[in-house]
Amino acid sequence: MQVQDTARRFWLIVAAFLVIWWVYQAFWGAPNLISWDVYGYYVYLPATLIYGDPFSYGFVDAHFANYAVSTNLYQLAEVRDGLMAPIYTIGMAILWLPFFLVAHVFALVLPGIPADGLSQPYQLAILAAALSYTALGFWYLHQFLSRYFNKAVVYWCLGVLFFGTNLWHYTLFEAGMSHAYLFGLYAILLEFTARWHERPSRYHTTVIGVVIALLCLCRPSEGIALLIPLLYGITSRQTLVEKWKLVWDNRSQVVLLAVVGLLTISPQIIYWQATIGEWVYNGYQGHHFDWLEPHLWEGLFSYRKGWLVYTPVMALSIVGFAFLYRQQRPWFLPVLSFFLINLYIVLSWHIWWYAGSFGMRALVQSYAVLSIPLACLLAYFLQGNQAFKVVVPLVLLLFIGLNQFQNWQFRNRILLNDEMTKTYYWNAWGKTQFEPEAYTYVDIDERFPAAVPAASTLLAQLVAGTDCPNDTTLAGKVAEQLIPGKEFSCTIQYPIREAEAVALSKQWVNVAIDVFLAAEDFDRFRQARLVLSVDRAGEGVHYQALRLQRNRPLSTWIEVAYQTQLPTLQAGDHLKMYVWNTSPDPLYLHRLRLEHWQAD
Repeated sequence: MQVQDTARRFWLIVAAFLVIWWVYQAFWGAPNLISWDVYGYYVYLPATLIYGDPFSYGFVDAHFANYAVSTNLYQLAEVRDGLMAPIYTIGMAILWLPFFLVAHVFALVLPGIPADGLSQPYQLAILAAALSYTALGFWYLHQFLSRYFNKAVVYWCLGVLFFGTNLWHYTLFEAGMSHAYLFGLYAILLEFTARWHERPSRYHTTVIGVVIALLCLCRPSEGIALLIPLLYGITSRQTLVEKWKLVWDNRSQVVLLAVVGLLTISPQIIYWQATIGEWVYNGYQGHHFDWLEPHLWEGLFSYRKGWLVYTPVMALSIVGFAFLYRQQRPWFLPVLSFFLINLYIVLSWHIWWYAGSFGMRALVQSYAVLSIPLACLLAYFLQGNQAFKVVVPLVLLLFIGLNQFQNWQFRNRILLNDEMTKTYYWNAWGKTQFEPEAYTYVDIDERFPAAVPAASTLLAQLVAGTDCPNDTTLAGKVAEQLIPGKEFSCTIQYPIREAEAVALSKQWVNVAIDVFLAAEDFDRFRQARLVLSVDRAGEGVHYQALRLQRNRPLSTWIEVAYQTQLPTLQAGDHLKMYVWNTSPDPLYLHRLRLEHWQAD
């Protein structure tokens, strides 16, 4: 009867997640669930079970042609002579396997549905998998936290983790990414670590071994999960001795743990050997960790992807370590060690911002472990005086509301998935509509601190056909033509004399150009840029460059401008203004101008 109740409650959680997803997709539209990095994890399944081609992956071209996977094929790497291998390990494919098989049966049975491994049944299977593993995680996390905390604390903690963090996004809207699945696995690991220390058994050991191995198969760096059962209960030298005795008395289970772990990771080893003839393959060639210069400040606080900027509620979990030490000391060492080492590993990766994402996605899976200090903090305040019992829920609801609103902004592209800056972030604060002109703040991380002045001082200008050669006349204006290969336009050279150094130091200038864009084959890296630099004795002391082509109208003359605050200037400095062209498209320039803007 208890098993039936457990199963019923678990599937009620899954159903609740499904209802939430369907409601939100009614407003936002259904996402493509097998795209971007996801395909690199997923490709194992159709290659092996449908096409029988885990060697050249010839079917991938059809997938890219028929579905919005990504713009370039980076998910596979050529090992040698046309022999291909996925760059990611097989763990996610193993987690998806039962859902994939069900989807394949539906695709074979339903009329008009291609059984190609990527049609709608397979994509819905990814969603079902994400909801199921997240629900499983919350189920076990509920059991685990209920050992130590009352219901109010447990439910507030679980609610904050789901609704108040980017776990929400990676469960419902990027369900193919690994983070929600890993969250579920960590929750299982916590519960079975507690169970094993209460009553060591082969069953508990087996579950722990399988979970840690699956974590490693999904992301090899998750091997630090072993710290959780290894360090649990160690609070002093005496408890260290007792822990060693417990492990030694159960050494046969330690051997079992190792055997189970090796058996769980063996499909990856067998796959590599059978397909590319190697026992171990590094799909991350060309990537590296910056071990000596981890990006800790950027990863925590930068506006690009700072964890505590986009998921500020998790600052409560960090504060909660003080309460964890006092309330649940057996968990203090494993949780703190895991948090610090995981943070160091995640933010040592050279692509520390982890490409396009909502916040710091690489830390989402750790929220299961960080639920313990968060619950300790909540327990202290929710069991305190009546004022705290009112104030704390209100604060938590504010965090939840902020996360939900910013996730809505992200889904509507008001917040960007990359390249965020401080100026862009605060310009978007509270906005409900995307403003194309705000793209300026991606490249220029500053903003004139007042209204546009009624009058400005023209410092210098270049007009095509008057001050620099013209190549053509276009739509009524003479123009300098920049074609692919012509890297630099005419340049404004403005020398700084003693008087200018005094008058313009720390002042704002407006950098503007009239431009005609003729084509749109550019990309985010290959664009023309409107540059302003301050050079001092051959050294650059100030540099700004605005991409001209991003989100601009074509086949018409437009004005593009930005403002920047000059540094402290010296006599002999030079202000230089020009267009630096790396675009594959032709573009036409009419007038460059540099103006002094005075703030009232």
